[in-house]
Amino acid sequence: MNARSFTSSLPIGRKYFGGFSGPVWKSFFLFLIWSTAFTASFVTRAQTGYIYVHSKTLNETASGDITYSVSGGPTAVSNFTLNDQPTRTTIRDIGFSQNGRIWAVTNDQKVWYREVGSATWVQTTLISSNQRIDGGAGTSAYFINAGVAFYTADGTSSTAISAGTSFTDIGSGWDNLPYAINATQVLRYSGSGTTWNVINSSLSPAHVDVDPVSGNVAVATTSGATPFYSVTPAGVATSLGAPTNWNTAVAPRDIAVTGKGEIFVTGFISSAAGGYYVSKKLPVGWSSYEASSYDVAQITGGPGGQILVTMNSGGWNNFTYPYLNIFARAEDGSNVYYIDDERIRTAPTGNSIKIPVAPGTYTITETVPGGWNLEKVSVFDPSSNSSSNVPAKTATVNVAADEVVHVVFQTGAVVPFDMTNSCTPTFTETFGTGATGTFGAAPNGTTTYHLINTSTPAEDGFYKIVNRGSDFNTWPTAAAIVDHTSGDGQGYMYAVNAGYDKGEFFRRRFTNVKPGGNYTFSAWIVDLTPQASVNVNVNFSVYDANTQALLGTYTTGELPGITAPAPWQQFGFTFTAASTDIDLVISNVGFGGNGNDLALDDISFLLEQIAAPTLTVTTNCGSGATITVTSPVGSGVEYSLDGVNFQSSPVFANLPAGNYTVTDRFVNTTCTNSSVQNISVFSICGNVYNDIDALTDNVVDNNGGAQPSSTLPTLYASLVSGGVVIATVPVVNGTYSFGNVSAGTYSVVLKQDSTNSTTPSLPAGWVNTGEHLGSFMGSDGTVNGILPIGTVSSRVVNANLGIQQPPTALTSTLPPQPNPGGSNNYTVPPASFDGDDQNGGTVTSITITAFPTNTESITINGNTYTPATFPPAGVTVPTDANGNPTQPIAVNPIDGNTSVVITYTATDNGGAVSPPATVTIPFTAGALPVRLASFKAAGSGGTVVLDWVTLSEANSKGFFVERSTDTHSWESLGWIVSQAENGMATTRLAYRYADYQPATPVSYYRLKMMDLDGTYTYSSVQSVEAADLIRLVAAPNPARDFFRISGVPLSDIREVTLQDLTGRSVYTGSFPEQGFMNVKNVAKGLYVLSVQLNNGIVRQAKVLIQ
Repeated sequence: MNARSFTSSLPIGRKYFGGFSGPVWKSFFLFLIWSTAFTASFVTRAQTGYIYVHSKTLNETASGDITYSVSGGPTAVSNFTLNDQPTRTTIRDIGFSQNGRIWAVTNDQKVWYREVGSATWVQTTLISSNQRIDGGAGTSAYFINAGVAFYTADGTSSTAISAGTSFTDIGSGWDNLPYAINATQVLRYSGSGTTWNVINSSLSPAHVDVDPVSGNVAVATTSGATPFYSVTPAGVATSLGAPTNWNTAVAPRDIAVTGKGEIFVTGFISSAAGGYYVSKKLPVGWSSYEASSYDVAQITGGPGGQILVTMNSGGWNNFTYPYLNIFARAEDGSNVYYIDDERIRTAPTGNSIKIPVAPGTYTITETVPGGWNLEKVSVFDPSSNSSSNVPAKTATVNVAADEVVHVVFQTGAVVPFDMTNSCTPTFTETFGTGATGTFGAAPNGTTTYHLINTSTPAEDGFYKIVNRGSDFNTWPTAAAIVDHTSGDGQGYMYAVNAGYDKGEFFRRRFTNVKPGGNYTFSAWIVDLTPQASVNVNVNFSVYDANTQALLGTYTTGELPGITAPAPWQQFGFTFTAASTDIDLVISNVGFGGNGNDLALDDISFLLEQIAAPTLTVTTNCGSGATITVTSPVGSGVEYSLDGVNFQSSPVFANLPAGNYTVTDRFVNTTCTNSSVQNISVFSICGNVYNDIDALTDNVVDNNGGAQPSSTLPTLYASLVSGGVVIATVPVVNGTYSFGNVSAGTYSVVLKQDSTNSTTPSLPAGWVNTGEHLGSFMGSDGTVNGILPIGTVSSRVVNANLGIQQPPTALTSTLPPQPNPGGSNNYTVPPASFDGDDQNGGTVTSITITAFPTNTESITINGNTYTPATFPPAGVTVPTDANGNPTQPIAVNPIDGNTSVVITYTATDNGGAVSPPATVTIPFTAGALPVRLASFKAAGSGGTVVLDWVTLSEANSKGFFVERSTDTHSWESLGWIVSQAENGMATTRLAYRYADYQPATPVSYYRLKMMDLDGTYTYSSVQSVEAADLIRLVAAPNPARDFFRISGVPLSDIREVTLQDLTGRSVYTGSFPEQGFMNVKNVAKGLYVLSVQLNNGIVRQAKVLIQ
């Protein structure tokens, strides 16, 4: 077809021949037709591609003209209209001209054509009684009339080119030398008059076509055993074999060759479906039969490899009936489809158009009529590089040379059904009622199948609205089937004879659908041909009406073949709506032909009653219980506690105990459901306090604050009933809670693990201080980490437990001391005993728990104890704020070199006792290298001055001055060299060191006394508080009219007093805000100025007033 092109036009009519007439005109005319110049004028057309546009409207009976435009690409295409009205003239045969014109012989034996690039069919005035037709060069055609071959150049007139040869078929390779067949011969036209030459008489030919590329003749014979041959112009026949599963007992139906030289045949395939199909000849062998071509009849090939076929009508495998529609073969990649349907008629315009274009990218746009909706755009592109856009109402196609791209615009009349807000059955399509033998009108829902409302049997691709199977077709398997609605044959049903594409049985738009609502879409289905080879298989789909996006789908699967009559069965599915406007579609999953024929009835679409709400109840330490709806949830659902007032939140909070009915519904509907929930569960909530005063006040309270979980290992609270752990929860930031607690008797156990143990436990270094139930202070009286709750019949709060960390007593070793010998005592420095409370408490006392080792006696606060008289419980000594004892402690060590070890514990203000610690004092029998007479530290004016005096020094090297802020970690401040000559002195020597930057709030000092041999001993520890460094200064001094003060922060002054030397106060009050004191009216003399600070410290200075 596209390999060679006819470029000359045949002059038809006398106006081209001047005064020629009669035999002269005829001879000259035939001469021109078959001249060598005519037959040789072929040029390539390989640069032409085709866009084949089809309009499919639902329902087609309401179809009007639909306008399309084409943009882009190098070829300008004018706007065109298509119309899908079901009007048709039935067909006998079809053929393609070289330029793409389609020719047809209709059942009334008239010749018709549709020009390429046009949607209009033209009925010619050529002679009648025609049987077969094929296209010729350019726009010409050849046809058989009563066994005689005729030629027409353009359909306006014809010429007989044979005489009495009883031709049964004719085919053209577009070279003006057609081939024809009779019962025994293959003949070729001579090119002149009515002369034909026999080229083969051995094949028993039945059908013929010609390859325009090779010039060979494709012949289908009457024999199923050797069905197909290729015959050269010289008459040499080569068998082409037969397709796979070819039935050798059945003769082929037809044969065609496309413009690309591709051979297609129709014949009987012994497949599972068992019927006539299209097969394509491959370079080696044949393709598999094309399943969507079931029950194919006539076939023709055209430009771009296009194949057109007719399908049987009047009954399966009935080759003698007329054919209703033309089907276009379309390729989409490797897949093959047959597009139904193209109709022959004079008016209205047709529903298809084949447009020749130069290769390129084109966009086809449909102008959708008012009241209609573009439902889908299907593109079939052999190269698989085209696309569609339903919202934009376009298809964008990439057309290659010698290629046909098909586009099907499916447009449906919008007949919306407005859904209500009720759960009662809303939509049911019963197809109406009618008497036996009557036929219903097309349903409001749209369908791609074709309506027949007469007694003519409905063939493949057609449907009827009937009440009995016998009114639909003559199938015995359907005769006993009546409509489903009434079940008595008085109602209608939708009966369909499935066709050759996967058509839509039913499509309907529904508006005011509730997003989030559950809807059921169903239909009753019965198989009309249950013993056929193709089983019924139906799909239910939901599409967004605006975008045609698929929202949900369900497929029945193949219904198994059974003995007729088959029963009615209901199929469908429930889906959650995601759009307010949707299209519901019931469509065919498989192709028709031998089976897949069915009836539909009672199509239903309704809003399902919403599921009863699934509820959970939680209780907390807040104001009450919470009911939460866990299902169904979403923006399309709302909830109520009283059935009247609805809310979008699925949570109802702050509810007291009682019975509640929770109602749910889809938003803006009256379709409700409900569940009852009894709130008979409670909560137990409490705190774990860092109770730093412990049980000294006999209460569990929050003096230390809620203990943050980050400062200690995780704690757990276990709820125990009847000796069994009911639940265990972590203590988070000092709180815990048990929700959903049923009535019963409980206790709470505080633990360091989440096991099911009922034994309380705490991390190392922590102790229980008490337990109490209630918001006020108190204690249950037993400090054990178990809090009895008692019988629970309401919400319980402030189930509190107290814990704390006990203090720490520090172990220390003093420098070696000379043994006093005999009954002499050594006074232990108070700083040797040190306690620390780690969590904000204070150490209030130490307890010497045992009689010291290597000691004759110990004297505490003037009380002397021996091993025999030392109390078994130990001796408790109060401490200052630093944890140092405020009562003197002295020991009388045994004589000689020995070490005294004093064991003690520290007790904090909560009564918690530390683990034992020791103070070790080494004693030496000989004299010490350095004997101190005194060591003092005094602060004044921001400086600490250290003074010490030695009684004697032996081998003394000097002194390191050390300072500490906690008596544990020491730093060296300076080095003072010994004044002793060669390290030896027997007289007093005095030393001084000044610390100009003392630490705050307390500085501790000691001397590290070094010997020449590197050994050393430590002095006692002296301390100076920062407050002791304050020095009150009055200036000017003497003062005449006023004086200012310095050395103390003015903002820290609580009270100022000025007294004479007799103690008489001349002023008491606050220090003047202006920063100086006016003494102009004070008598001359010496006065004492006293300043009391906010911390209670008093500082004094003398002031001379003149």
